[in-house]
Amino acid sequence: MARIDHWQLPETPAVADVAEVRRVGARVSRARTADQTAAAIFWSAPSLTLWACAAMEAARAARLDERHVKARVAIAVERARRLAVRIGERIRYPTPEALIRGHAPSRVAAMHVDPSWEPLLAASRASEAPCPECVAAGAAVAALRRVMGEDRLGVEMVFPQGRGVMRRFRSLTQMLQECEDAQVWAGLHLRATAVESTELGLRLENQRDSATA
Repeated sequence: MARIDHWQLPETPAVADVAEVRRVGARVSRARTADQTAAAIFWSAPSLTLWACAAMEAARAARLDERHVKARVAIAVERARRLAVRIGERIRYPTPEALIRGHAPSRVAAMHVDPSWEPLLAASRASEAPCPECVAAGAAVAALRRVMGEDRLGVEMVFPQGRGVMRRFRSLTQMLQECEDAQVWAGLHLRATAVESTELGLRLENQRDSATA
């Protein structure tokens, strides 16, 4: 069995992934819709805040103890984020901004470099991979699926509070998908990174459940 912190992305990112972020993740982008911009901002909220809300709704829907569900999800999110940081410190994967601006030229052969490119959202991270938000999302969803016994969950959330846009979800899978998409729309992560990070979070929490079963 592979180590839980094994990272599976190729050393050289796919040109198509970089091009996608360059197109829809720029600070000024004609390719990104208003709804996608809203989603990118929404998923920049602290992971604990978003998944605590989902845990509360899950507890209500399944008639479970809210404190127990929220605690389980909080532990899963924190473990996932710590793992993501630990892997990032080890691999130091270049950010989309560094790739697009040409600060890592050996990795962006055959791609047009734009020294003035800026992402929609700023983030000071040493490594583009893994995506902490997606690792946390995967772990949170695995925990919620375990306590609920299903994927279906209706959730409505607003971020930033008081002035943000409401996001509505019908399932945990839908939340995972939008979390991945939002990282690309924000200009922070490549598509492959977002997908693999989600899988890492799911694997982390599922293996924890197997070990404690």
